[in-house]
Amino acid sequence: MVTFSRDPGFEYRARVLRRIRVGTMFSRLATLLALAALGCACSDTGTGLLLRQDTPDVWSGEVWVLSDPGTREETPHETDDGWPVDAGAPDRDTGREDAGPPPPIRFLSDQQVLPALLDLIAQASTSLDLVQLEFLAGFIPDQIQSALLAAAARGVVVRVLLEKDVDDNASRVPTLLAGGVQARLDGSSKTLHTKLVVADGHRVLVGSTNLSTSSLKYNHEANFLFEEDSIGAAFAEYANGLWVSDGALESLPPALSGQVAGIGDAQYLERVRPLLSSASRRVLVVLYQLDPDDQDSDSLLQALFDARSRGADVRVLLESSAFADDVNAANQKAASRLVAGGIPVRFDSKDVVTHAKLVVCDDRVVVYSGNWVGSALRRNHEAGAIVDSVPIAEEAAGYFEQRWAEGTP
Repeated sequence: MVTFSRDPGFEYRARVLRRIRVGTMFSRLATLLALAALGCACSDTGTGLLLRQDTPDVWSGEVWVLSDPGTREETPHETDDGWPVDAGAPDRDTGREDAGPPPPIRFLSDQQVLPALLDLIAQASTSLDLVQLEFLAGFIPDQIQSALLAAAARGVVVRVLLEKDVDDNASRVPTLLAGGVQARLDGSSKTLHTKLVVADGHRVLVGSTNLSTSSLKYNHEANFLFEEDSIGAAFAEYANGLWVSDGALESLPPALSGQVAGIGDAQYLERVRPLLSSASRRVLVVLYQLDPDDQDSDSLLQALFDARSRGADVRVLLESSAFADDVNAANQKAASRLVAGGIPVRFDSKDVVTHAKLVVCDDRVVVYSGNWVGSALRRNHEAGAIVDSVPIAEEAAGYFEQRWAEGTP
């Protein structure tokens, strides 16, 4: 048995600390009473300075803090998980009434994904489907596993389908099974490159983010979060198709709602190339890998050149990898061709992985799990969506501009 001994001065210091704490409490109480009295004396409404209606409280990341109206910034404050307070932060145990439900479509980038994913799992009440390329070892993926086990324990039907050729995936399956989760490796010859979560057939998270520490905490990623029945039902059917059938390509409907079109396996060209061909103002592209020697990728490149010839602002940001030589070789070759055709190209820093697959085409935004390479465009299991929305397009374009400003030719 391990025991802990106290040094001779422990009891004395403890008594001193208790006295200091008591004194501090009385001191703070007196200060608050004095401020309240001052507020009553100075306020012409009689409600007091600390309770005035023009001093809204804001979330500091840990506690709610009263703002000083004389120094308060005009821009919305953000929580530590990226939700603007004025736009409806996730409900917290703060005693405040929630500011309202989140919008039905959200563009999530980089570190915004993890809190949204954990919230999606925590709020699931009937079903959860995860279809993922990677579920790697690490503290952050362990958090997700714990959340899945907790969901299964409260009666949610949880299914997890993982790519068989990723080593860490196999080690996840026994733990998930032991906790009541239906989990297995994909047995088909196709690569399961999808990054998809569907909750209750209603909420959908889809895009480029893998279940890995690097993807969730450090990478540049692009995703959509949908909260709409018609969209959720379509992605739930896609996930179920992969669960019950090894090897078949699974499609998504072209119209999931008035603003959203789905992109399933081998559907990227037919859904995205027409957007590029009709673009008149801008085509902003972020890719992890672009293979200019692939015939389908070549057709997308030609669509970029055509958009450039029509006067559109066409720019491409590519990954510059510290470890993936094949990615660098393809991207450098693609960049040379793009620049020769008058399209500016920049590369991200080698210190960060730009893993997003994002296209902003006029006022439409494309998010997908696959790169502009032959396997993603024709053979893999991949999923994404097209959103036709001016606010979403402006948000995604702003994200592109941030990455572009950080890049180098």
